[in-house]
Amino acid sequence: MKNFIEIEKTVVELNYTTCDKCGLVVQEKDFENEIVNIEHTFGFGSKQDGTKISFDLCEACFMEMIKDIPFREEDMPAWE
Repeated sequence: MKNFIEIEKTVVELNYTTCDKCGLVVQEKDFENEIVNIEHTFGFGSKQDGTKISFDLCEACFMEMIKDIPFREEDMPAWE
């Protein structure tokens, strides 16, 4: 015979993210403002060996940051 006990669990979900540059608060369900998360861990032998960097930027701050960097824009493929 199986005996069950009731367990209370807490669910954690993202409510909002704050831009680390300008402080804009972007709610999780805000589809007009997007947050870009940058994470990088420096590899063996670099000057920052093992250091992990992580930050969040709103779309405007991200685009301002990369404005002088040549990049390629690609459209999302159409859903079929």
